[in-house]
Amino acid sequence: MSLNDWIDSVVVVTSLVTSATVLVTAARYYRHSQRGRTGVAWLLILAGVVCIAISETTEAASLVAGGREMPIPDLFDILAEIALAAGFIRLLHVDLAAERARQTALEQRAQQSESLATAALQLTASLELPEVLHGVARETLALVGADVVAVYRVDSATAGVVSQVTIARRGGDDAEVGPHAPGPLSLTAIRTRRPQIVETVQDYPAFQPRPPRGLASLVAFPLLRKGEAVGTLITGFRQPHHFTEDELHLLAAFAEHAALAMYNAELHRQIEELSVTDPLTGLANRRRFTTKLAAELVRARRYAKPLSLAILDLDNFKSLNDRFGHPAGDATLCAVAQVIRQCVREVDLPARLGGEEFAVILPETDMMEAVVVVERLREQLEATPVMREGQWPKVTLSAGVVGRAGEALPAAPADLYRLADEALYCAKASGRNRVVSAQEERICANSAKGFSEY
Repeated sequence: MSLNDWIDSVVVVTSLVTSATVLVTAARYYRHSQRGRTGVAWLLILAGVVCIAISETTEAASLVAGGREMPIPDLFDILAEIALAAGFIRLLHVDLAAERARQTALEQRAQQSESLATAALQLTASLELPEVLHGVARETLALVGADVVAVYRVDSATAGVVSQVTIARRGGDDAEVGPHAPGPLSLTAIRTRRPQIVETVQDYPAFQPRPPRGLASLVAFPLLRKGEAVGTLITGFRQPHHFTEDELHLLAAFAEHAALAMYNAELHRQIEELSVTDPLTGLANRRRFTTKLAAELVRARRYAKPLSLAILDLDNFKSLNDRFGHPAGDATLCAVAQVIRQCVREVDLPARLGGEEFAVILPETDMMEAVVVVERLREQLEATPVMREGQWPKVTLSAGVVGRAGEALPAAPADLYRLADEALYCAKASGRNRVVSAQEERICANSAKGFSEY
């Protein structure tokens, strides 16, 4: 065998092995590659590789046949070039489209992050709970383009059974609903600590047989703080809505901010309440009494409304405290506070000013009406057994009442307090366990007393 024959044989074998290797590799890669948008491109590339393999095999066969050239290799070379070019162009197009989609997704996420940051910042603008609830509802509307948003505030004292709701509607005014039992969707979110997605309200079993009207899709997120539910955030759409993964992530992130804002607002309310509440009796303390009296005095003078003030003082409380001890004295003060609560209206403000001294602010009440209220209070306290067992002296009180209307009221709260205090001193000097009005105080013979500043 000549040298040329050896060379031709090597070329034939090499062409066959190369063609087979390329064909098997391309086929396996296509089989393991993703289908869909890139499947056509890889199919074209596979076709191009097959054409190359046929071309190489044909050329090898022509060499074996004694060097006779065949037209088939040229044809398959052209087909291979076309198929490979088309395949790579398709891949390039798919890659560009995928890159554009990734860029769009990144821009959307950046916009969502910015919107989330803005919405969360708005929630920190106030520590007043009603304003925070309205802010949560309004920001949720804008964040996901919902039609209705309801924010449930869970009452921790009733373990989530009772809640207060703030509702925001697109294109409408916000509304508040008083305490009531939460609905099945909100209750499920609270109990499971997981979001509840309802894309078709008609198919949600808990809504049967009366699904909510006017809404097609709902999602409820529990508002959790340190594992405890402080409320729920319900987002609704009037038209059927598919909640995307991005929307759910956005709402979940915002729900965390909303829960923190509501928790901080509730904590602020509790601290404010403690700062104006007497720790022993639960009545308003002197700080709240002073603020309330000044505000009611301004309002009564401006709108020509009556305003009355009663100052109450327990009779012989020091002797009771010395004889039975301070725990008994504290129990007495708490019992007196309870009687006062039972005898006054919700608009009235009962307060403990210190020691055994109490006060009641009675808005839009003239002096005669106030005397009737305080006299009823005095009688009820006298008839109330403070201690069920053992010997306990009867607890009584003396009271001074003043009432005026409009411009007849003094401009300074201290002056109104002084008038009621003078009437109280007259009641003490007249034998205790009685109610004296400021008019009666004028004829009291023992009213020449020096008073401490208000």
